[in-house]
Amino acid sequence: MDDTRYIWILRHGLTEYNEQRRYCGWSNPSLQSSWEPSSHLIKELNLPSSCLLFSSDLLRCQETASMVYPWKKPIIDQGWREIHFGTWEGKTYEDLKENPRYRQWLNDPSLVSPPGGETLSAFHFRIQEAWETAWNHGAENTVIFTHGGVIREWIKVAADQKPSLWHIPYGGGIKASFQEREGGRVCISLQVVPSTENDNG
Repeated sequence: MDDTRYIWILRHGLTEYNEQRRYCGWSNPSLQSSWEPSSHLIKELNLPSSCLLFSSDLLRCQETASMVYPWKKPIIDQGWREIHFGTWEGKTYEDLKENPRYRQWLNDPSLVSPPGGETLSAFHFRIQEAWETAWNHGAENTVIFTHGGVIREWIKVAADQKPSLWHIPYGGGIKASFQEREGGRVCISLQVVPSTENDNG
């Protein structure tokens, strides 16, 4: 019997903050009014019609989920939120580039965190917990709508791979498959899911 389980972990659509290249962690903008997924998105991504559906609690993820799965109500889990940028929320690189702490954070985010924001270790632990919660539901197919930073961290948590070269477009994401083996859970495939949308931010 095939005990393979499939995970789609997808990035939300485009917001004005994204287009303006503003830090958007726990800020809660809606999707840009002009953004919508391709009419062929589900076919292109090979998304399952029957699945366990999760979403970050932030609007941009819930709105994307409702566009792709209008007939399903997702399980809302705050654990799938983007990293918290603290007082840097809504600011751009140009706003912050002369800030010494910001420059230290760019050089080593594992040691420096945004003022009032989330440390990288806390973010990692939160994603680990959200992933275990989703996995423990035991679904064959699981679809998760979340954020770009979360997806890159999830690649490290779930697949033990370095995601630095992975580009996640808005409305795109990762498709992975896993099996439970004697030594534990194993990722047997991992691929970027294509998107027809342009990445504007």
